[in-house]
Amino acid sequence: MAQYSWHTCPESIRIQLHLIVDELASLLADNLVGLYLHGSLAMGCFSPGRSDLDLLAVTRERMPLEAKRLLAESLLRLSKSPAPVEISFLSQTGLSPWRYPTPFDFHYSEDWREAYRRQLVDGSWRQWNDRVQEDPDLAAHITVLLNRGVRLFGKPIADTFPPAPHEDYLASILDDFEWGLERIAQNPVYFILNACRIYAYLRERKVFSKAEGGPAVLVILPEDLQGAVGQALKIYTGELRDAGFAPDLLQKFSDYMSGVIGWNYAGTWYHGSPLKLHTLRAGSTITQKALLARVFSHKPSLVSLSENDKSVRHTGTLPGLLYRIAKEIAPGDVYPHPRTSMTFGEEWLTLRDLSLECIGPTEVNPEERLTEAEAGVIIEALRGQG
Repeated sequence: MAQYSWHTCPESIRIQLHLIVDELASLLADNLVGLYLHGSLAMGCFSPGRSDLDLLAVTRERMPLEAKRLLAESLLRLSKSPAPVEISFLSQTGLSPWRYPTPFDFHYSEDWREAYRRQLVDGSWRQWNDRVQEDPDLAAHITVLLNRGVRLFGKPIADTFPPAPHEDYLASILDDFEWGLERIAQNPVYFILNACRIYAYLRERKVFSKAEGGPAVLVILPEDLQGAVGQALKIYTGELRDAGFAPDLLQKFSDYMSGVIGWNYAGTWYHGSPLKLHTLRAGSTITQKALLARVFSHKPSLVSLSENDKSVRHTGTLPGLLYRIAKEIAPGDVYPHPRTSMTFGEEWLTLRDLSLECIGPTEVNPEERLTEAEAGVIIEALRGQG
Protein backbone atom coordinates (compact mmCIF):
# COMPACT_ATOMS: atom_id res chain seq x y z
CA MET A 1 0.00 0.00 0.00
CA ALA A 2 1.33 3.43 -0.95
CA GLN A 3 1.95 6.11 1.65
CA TYR A 4 1.32 9.76 0.90
CA SER A 5 2.31 13.30 1.77
CA TRP A 6 0.14 16.41 1.46
CA HIS A 7 1.55 16.98 -2.02
CA THR A 8 0.86 13.44 -3.26
CA CYS A 9 -2.30 12.46 -1.35
CA PRO A 10 -5.41 11.10 -3.08
CA GLU A 11 -7.87 13.67 -4.38
CA SER A 12 -10.50 12.54 -1.86
CA ILE A 13 -8.21 13.51 1.03
CA ARG A 14 -7.36 16.87 -0.52
CA ILE A 15 -11.07 17.60 -1.06
CA GLN A 16 -11.85 16.63 2.54
CA LEU A 17 -9.23 19.04 3.88
CA HIS A 18 -10.42 21.85 1.63
CA LEU A 19 -13.94 21.31 2.95
CA ILE A 20 -12.67 21.49 6.53
CA VAL A 21 -10.79 24.73 5.76
CA ASP A 22 -13.88 26.27 4.16
CA GLU A 23 -16.13 25.16 7.02
CA LEU A 24 -13.87 26.54 9.74
CA ALA A 25 -13.33 29.80 7.87
CA SER A 26 -17.09 30.20 7.53
CA LEU A 27 -17.93 29.31 11.14
CA LEU A 28 -15.11 31.20 12.85
CA ALA A 29 -14.66 34.10 10.41
CA ASP A 30 -12.18 36.68 11.74
CA ASN A 31 -11.54 34.65 14.89
CA LEU A 32 -9.67 32.00 12.88
CA VAL A 33 -5.93 32.68 12.80
CA GLY A 34 -4.95 29.55 10.91
CA LEU A 35 -5.34 25.82 10.28
CA TYR A 36 -2.29 23.55 10.19
CA LEU A 37 -1.47 19.96 9.30
CA HIS A 38 0.91 17.79 11.31
CA GLY A 39 1.30 14.03 11.71
CA SER A 40 1.57 11.36 9.04
CA LEU A 41 0.21 13.33 6.06
CA ALA A 42 2.59 16.21 6.78
CA MET A 43 5.54 13.81 7.13
CA GLY A 44 4.85 11.69 4.07
CA CYS A 45 3.63 8.45 5.64
CA PHE A 46 -0.15 8.76 5.43
CA SER A 47 -1.85 5.41 4.81
CA PRO A 48 -5.49 5.61 3.61
CA GLY A 49 -7.69 3.44 5.76
CA ARG A 50 -5.21 3.53 8.65
CA SER A 51 -4.07 7.11 9.28
CA ASP A 52 -5.86 10.11 10.77
CA LEU A 53 -5.76 13.68 9.52
CA ASP A 54 -3.95 15.49 12.34
CA LEU A 55 -4.79 19.18 12.58
CA LEU A 56 -4.23 22.18 14.81
CA ALA A 57 -6.39 25.30 14.57
CA VAL A 58 -5.61 28.61 16.25
CA THR A 59 -8.15 31.30 17.13
CA ARG A 60 -7.64 34.85 18.34
CA GLU A 61 -9.94 34.33 21.30
CA ARG A 62 -11.60 31.39 23.00
CA MET A 63 -14.70 30.33 21.12
CA PRO A 64 -18.24 30.92 22.39
CA LEU A 65 -20.42 27.91 23.11
CA GLU A 66 -22.54 28.28 20.00
CA ALA A 67 -19.44 28.20 17.78
CA LYS A 68 -18.30 25.00 19.48
CA ARG A 69 -21.71 23.42 18.98
CA LEU A 70 -21.59 24.21 15.27
CA LEU A 71 -17.99 22.93 15.07
CA ALA A 72 -18.95 19.66 16.69
CA GLU A 73 -21.81 19.17 14.23
CA SER A 74 -19.51 19.96 11.29
CA LEU A 75 -16.72 17.65 12.43
CA LEU A 76 -19.15 14.81 13.06
CA ARG A 77 -20.12 15.20 9.41
CA LEU A 78 -16.66 15.81 7.90
CA SER A 79 -14.62 13.26 9.85
CA LYS A 80 -14.38 9.82 8.24
CA SER A 81 -15.27 11.31 4.87
CA PRO A 82 -13.08 9.50 4.06
CA ALA A 83 -10.33 9.88 6.73
CA PRO A 84 -10.81 10.23 10.49
CA VAL A 85 -10.01 13.72 11.77
CA GLU A 86 -8.19 14.61 14.98
CA ILE A 87 -8.08 18.35 15.62
CA SER A 88 -7.31 20.62 18.55
CA PHE A 89 -8.31 24.28 18.72
CA LEU A 90 -5.99 26.59 20.63
CA SER A 91 -6.40 30.28 21.34
CA GLN A 92 -3.57 32.78 21.05
CA THR A 93 -3.91 33.53 24.76
CA GLY A 94 -3.49 29.81 25.45
CA LEU A 95 -0.23 29.75 23.49
CA SER A 96 1.34 32.87 25.00
CA PRO A 97 2.79 32.74 27.53
CA TRP A 98 3.77 29.11 26.91
CA ARG A 99 2.42 26.57 29.40
CA TYR A 100 2.81 22.84 29.80
CA PRO A 101 0.55 20.92 29.70
CA THR A 102 -0.79 23.23 27.02
CA PRO A 103 -4.38 24.52 27.32
CA PHE A 104 -6.79 23.94 24.46
CA ASP A 105 -10.23 25.29 23.72
CA PHE A 106 -11.84 22.41 21.84
CA HIS A 107 -10.85 18.98 20.60
CA TYR A 108 -12.37 16.44 18.23
CA SER A 109 -11.36 12.91 17.37
CA GLU A 110 -13.26 9.75 16.58
CA ASP A 111 -12.78 8.68 20.21
CA TRP A 112 -15.08 11.59 21.12
CA ARG A 113 -17.73 10.97 18.44
CA GLU A 114 -20.32 9.19 20.58
CA ALA A 115 -19.82 11.55 23.51
CA TYR A 116 -20.39 14.59 21.29
CA ARG A 117 -23.48 13.05 19.73
CA ARG A 118 -24.91 12.39 23.17
CA GLN A 119 -24.02 15.84 24.54
CA LEU A 120 -25.53 17.62 21.54
CA VAL A 121 -28.79 15.79 22.18
CA ASP A 122 -29.00 16.04 25.98
CA GLY A 123 -27.84 19.67 26.17
CA SER A 124 -24.68 19.07 28.19
CA TRP A 125 -22.71 20.84 25.41
CA ARG A 126 -23.65 24.03 27.26
CA GLN A 127 -21.07 23.07 29.88
CA TRP A 128 -18.15 22.90 27.43
CA ASN A 129 -16.81 26.32 28.50
CA ASP A 130 -17.06 25.68 32.23
CA ARG A 131 -13.37 24.80 32.54
CA VAL A 132 -10.07 25.15 30.68
CA GLN A 133 -8.70 21.83 29.45
CA GLU A 134 -5.03 20.89 29.04
CA ASP A 135 -3.27 18.29 26.89
CA PRO A 136 0.37 17.18 27.35
CA ASP A 137 0.37 15.85 23.76
CA LEU A 138 0.19 19.37 22.34
CA ALA A 139 3.88 20.08 23.06
CA ALA A 140 4.74 17.17 20.75
CA HIS A 141 2.18 18.16 18.11
CA ILE A 142 3.46 21.75 18.02
CA THR A 143 7.08 20.58 17.78
CA VAL A 144 6.21 18.32 14.84
CA LEU A 145 4.30 21.19 13.25
CA LEU A 146 7.21 23.62 13.58
CA ASN A 147 9.63 21.05 12.12
CA ARG A 148 7.56 19.23 9.52
CA GLY A 149 4.10 20.81 9.39
CA VAL A 150 1.98 22.28 6.58
CA ARG A 151 0.00 25.53 6.67
CA LEU A 152 -3.44 24.98 5.16
CA PHE A 153 -4.87 28.39 5.94
CA GLY A 154 -3.86 31.62 7.68
CA LYS A 155 -0.68 32.95 9.23
CA PRO A 156 2.67 31.16 8.78
CA ILE A 157 3.42 28.41 11.29
CA ALA A 158 6.50 30.10 12.77
CA ASP A 159 4.52 33.33 13.33
CA THR A 160 1.73 31.49 15.11
CA PHE A 161 3.29 28.86 17.37
CA PRO A 162 6.02 29.33 19.98
CA PRO A 163 8.61 26.55 20.15
CA ALA A 164 8.00 24.12 23.00
CA PRO A 165 11.01 23.94 25.35
CA HIS A 166 12.98 20.72 24.95
CA GLU A 167 12.02 19.51 28.43
CA ASP A 168 8.31 19.96 27.63
CA TYR A 169 8.61 18.15 24.29
CA LEU A 170 10.47 15.35 26.04
CA ALA A 171 7.82 15.12 28.78
CA SER A 172 5.15 15.03 26.09
CA ILE A 173 6.64 12.15 24.09
CA LEU A 174 7.47 10.21 27.27
CA ASP A 175 3.85 10.61 28.39
CA ASP A 176 2.79 9.22 25.01
CA PHE A 177 5.24 6.34 25.45
CA GLU A 178 3.54 5.40 28.74
CA TRP A 179 0.11 5.76 27.13
CA GLY A 180 1.12 3.38 24.35
CA LEU A 181 2.72 0.95 26.78
CA GLU A 182 -0.58 0.61 28.64
CA ARG A 183 -2.26 -0.30 25.34
CA ILE A 184 0.46 -2.40 23.76
CA ALA A 185 -1.75 -5.48 23.51
CA GLN A 186 -4.47 -3.55 21.66
CA ASN A 187 -2.15 -1.62 19.32
CA PRO A 188 1.33 -3.15 19.20
CA VAL A 189 2.25 -1.50 15.89
CA TYR A 190 1.69 1.97 17.33
CA PHE A 191 3.70 1.21 20.45
CA ILE A 192 6.63 -0.37 18.60
CA LEU A 193 7.03 2.38 16.01
CA ASN A 194 6.29 5.19 18.45
CA ALA A 195 8.89 3.83 20.86
CA CYS A 196 11.42 3.70 18.01
CA ARG A 197 10.85 7.31 17.00
CA ILE A 198 11.13 8.46 20.62
CA TYR A 199 14.40 6.57 21.02
CA ALA A 200 15.58 7.99 17.68
CA TYR A 201 14.79 11.52 18.89
CA LEU A 202 16.75 10.97 22.10
CA ARG A 203 19.69 9.77 20.04
CA GLU A 204 19.66 12.34 17.23
CA ARG A 205 17.53 15.27 18.46
CA LYS A 206 15.49 15.09 15.25
CA VAL A 207 11.74 14.76 14.83
CA PHE A 208 10.86 11.43 13.21
CA SER A 209 7.62 9.96 11.91
CA LYS A 210 6.65 6.44 12.92
CA ALA A 211 7.74 5.22 9.48
CA GLU A 212 11.16 6.86 9.94
CA GLY A 213 11.79 5.99 13.59
CA GLY A 214 11.94 2.23 13.08
CA PRO A 215 14.70 2.27 10.43
CA ALA A 216 16.59 4.94 12.41
CA VAL A 217 17.24 2.58 15.34
CA LEU A 218 16.87 -0.82 13.67
CA VAL A 219 20.56 -1.65 13.28
CA ILE A 220 21.42 -1.16 16.97
CA LEU A 221 18.61 -3.36 18.31
CA PRO A 222 19.08 -7.00 19.31
CA GLU A 223 18.32 -9.31 16.40
CA ASP A 224 14.98 -10.63 17.69
CA LEU A 225 13.73 -7.09 18.34
CA GLN A 226 14.74 -6.10 14.81
CA GLY A 227 12.23 -8.68 13.62
CA ALA A 228 9.45 -7.08 15.68
CA VAL A 229 10.22 -3.64 14.24
CA GLY A 230 10.39 -5.01 10.71
CA GLN A 231 7.00 -6.68 11.11
CA ALA A 232 5.47 -3.49 12.56
CA LEU A 233 6.82 -1.43 9.66
CA LYS A 234 5.37 -3.82 7.09
CA ILE A 235 1.96 -3.68 8.77
CA TYR A 236 2.12 0.11 9.06
CA THR A 237 3.02 0.57 5.39
CA GLY A 238 0.45 -1.97 4.22
CA GLU A 239 2.93 -4.55 2.95
CA LEU A 240 1.61 -7.04 5.51
CA ARG A 241 -1.85 -7.53 6.94
CA ASP A 242 -2.29 -7.06 10.65
CA ALA A 243 -0.68 -10.05 12.30
CA GLY A 244 -0.27 -10.92 15.93
CA PHE A 245 2.95 -10.42 17.88
CA ALA A 246 4.05 -13.08 20.34
CA PRO A 247 3.34 -11.81 23.90
CA ASP A 248 6.84 -12.69 25.09
CA LEU A 249 8.36 -10.71 22.19
CA LEU A 250 6.21 -7.68 22.99
CA GLN A 251 7.26 -7.93 26.62
CA LYS A 252 10.92 -8.14 25.68
CA PHE A 253 10.57 -5.20 23.30
CA SER A 254 8.76 -3.04 25.85
CA ASP A 255 11.31 -3.90 28.55
CA TYR A 256 14.17 -2.98 26.23
CA MET A 257 12.62 0.30 25.10
CA SER A 258 11.61 1.24 28.64
CA GLY A 259 15.24 0.64 29.54
CA VAL A 260 16.93 2.71 26.84
CA ILE A 261 14.35 5.52 26.84
CA GLY A 262 14.21 5.81 30.61
CA TRP A 263 17.94 5.26 31.19
CA ASN A 264 19.90 7.85 33.18
CA TYR A 265 22.80 8.56 30.85
CA ALA A 266 24.24 11.20 33.18
CA GLY A 267 27.07 10.39 35.55
CA THR A 268 30.42 8.70 35.09
CA TRP A 269 31.09 6.04 32.47
CA TYR A 270 34.12 3.75 32.61
CA HIS A 271 36.30 1.66 30.34
CA GLY A 272 38.93 -0.87 31.33
CA SER A 273 41.83 -2.01 29.17
CA PRO A 274 45.35 -3.43 29.49
CA LEU A 275 46.41 -0.83 26.90
CA LYS A 276 47.44 2.79 27.33
CA LEU A 277 44.76 4.83 25.59
CA HIS A 278 43.80 8.45 25.02
CA THR A 279 40.86 7.82 22.71
CA LEU A 280 38.28 5.04 22.85
CA ARG A 281 37.27 3.90 19.39
CA ALA A 282 33.69 3.41 18.25
CA GLY A 283 32.45 -0.11 18.94
CA SER A 284 34.21 -0.36 22.32
CA THR A 285 32.61 -1.46 25.59
CA ILE A 286 31.84 1.01 28.36
CA THR A 287 29.85 0.73 31.59
CA GLN A 288 28.62 2.85 34.46
CA LYS A 289 30.02 0.31 36.92
CA ALA A 290 33.64 0.99 37.89
CA LEU A 291 33.93 -2.56 39.30
CA LEU A 292 32.98 -4.06 35.96
CA ALA A 293 35.32 -1.79 34.00
CA ARG A 294 38.20 -2.75 36.30
CA VAL A 295 37.51 -6.41 35.58
CA PHE A 296 37.36 -5.71 31.82
CA SER A 297 40.82 -4.15 32.10
CA HIS A 298 42.19 -7.65 32.83
CA LYS A 299 40.90 -8.88 29.45
CA PRO A 300 38.76 -11.77 30.75
CA SER A 301 37.06 -14.22 28.42
CA LEU A 302 34.35 -14.84 31.02
CA VAL A 303 32.79 -12.59 33.69
CA SER A 304 30.29 -13.53 36.38
CA LEU A 305 28.67 -10.68 38.33
CA SER A 306 26.79 -11.39 41.58
CA GLU A 307 23.10 -10.57 41.80
CA ASN A 308 23.74 -7.64 44.14
CA ASP A 309 26.58 -6.33 41.90
CA LYS A 310 28.94 -6.30 44.87
CA SER A 311 31.27 -9.07 43.77
CA VAL A 312 32.60 -10.38 40.49
CA ARG A 313 34.48 -13.45 39.27
CA HIS A 314 36.37 -13.63 35.99
CA THR A 315 39.10 -15.32 33.98
CA GLY A 316 41.26 -12.24 33.33
CA THR A 317 45.00 -12.39 33.96
CA LEU A 318 46.49 -9.12 32.69
CA PRO A 319 47.21 -6.01 34.74
CA GLY A 320 45.30 -3.08 33.31
CA LEU A 321 44.21 0.53 33.45
CA LEU A 322 40.89 2.01 34.53
CA TYR A 323 39.58 4.96 32.52
CA ARG A 324 36.65 7.34 32.74
CA ILE A 325 34.97 8.88 29.70
CA ALA A 326 36.06 12.52 29.58
CA LYS A 327 32.78 14.01 28.30
CA GLU A 328 29.12 13.59 29.16
CA ILE A 329 27.46 10.65 27.44
CA ALA A 330 24.22 11.14 25.49
CA PRO A 331 21.80 8.48 24.16
CA GLY A 332 23.28 8.89 20.69
CA ASP A 333 26.76 7.95 21.89
CA VAL A 334 26.04 4.43 23.14
CA TYR A 335 23.63 1.52 22.90
CA PRO A 336 23.18 -1.64 24.98
CA HIS A 337 25.46 -4.47 23.90
CA PRO A 338 23.11 -6.63 21.79
CA ARG A 339 24.83 -9.91 22.67
CA THR A 340 25.70 -9.39 26.33
CA SER A 341 25.10 -12.17 28.82
CA MET A 342 24.85 -9.62 31.63
CA THR A 343 21.86 -7.79 33.04
CA PHE A 344 20.46 -5.06 30.81
CA GLY A 345 22.34 -1.79 31.17
CA GLU A 346 25.62 -3.16 32.48
CA GLU A 347 27.45 -3.37 29.15
CA TRP A 348 27.16 -0.77 26.39
CA LEU A 349 28.87 -0.23 23.03
CA THR A 350 30.07 3.15 21.79
CA LEU A 351 28.97 4.64 18.49
CA ARG A 352 31.70 7.26 18.14
CA ASP A 353 35.23 7.89 19.30
CA LEU A 354 35.40 9.19 22.90
CA SER A 355 38.19 10.90 24.85
CA LEU A 356 39.47 9.08 27.94
CA GLU A 357 40.96 10.12 31.27
CA CYS A 358 43.10 7.53 33.06
CA ILE A 359 42.07 6.93 36.68
CA GLY A 360 44.92 4.56 37.43
CA PRO A 361 46.38 1.05 37.17
CA THR A 362 44.53 -2.11 38.15
CA GLU A 363 45.84 -5.41 39.45
CA VAL A 364 44.22 -8.83 39.24
CA ASN A 365 42.67 -9.87 42.55
CA PRO A 366 43.43 -13.62 42.97
CA GLU A 367 40.20 -14.08 44.95
CA GLU A 368 38.18 -12.98 41.92
CA ARG A 369 39.74 -15.49 39.55
CA LEU A 370 37.51 -18.30 38.34
CA THR A 371 39.01 -21.74 38.43
CA GLU A 372 38.91 -23.82 35.28
CA ALA A 373 36.17 -25.99 36.78
CA GLU A 374 34.06 -22.99 37.83
CA ALA A 375 34.42 -21.45 34.38
CA GLY A 376 33.32 -24.74 32.81
CA VAL A 377 30.14 -24.82 34.90
CA ILE A 378 29.24 -21.26 33.86
CA ILE A 379 29.92 -21.98 30.18
CA GLU A 380 27.66 -25.03 30.27
CA ALA A 381 24.92 -23.00 31.94
CA LEU A 382 25.19 -20.34 29.24
CA ARG A 383 24.98 -22.98 26.53
CA GLY A 384 21.83 -24.29 28.17
CA GLN A 385 20.28 -20.82 28.03
CA GLY A 386 21.12 -20.54 24.34
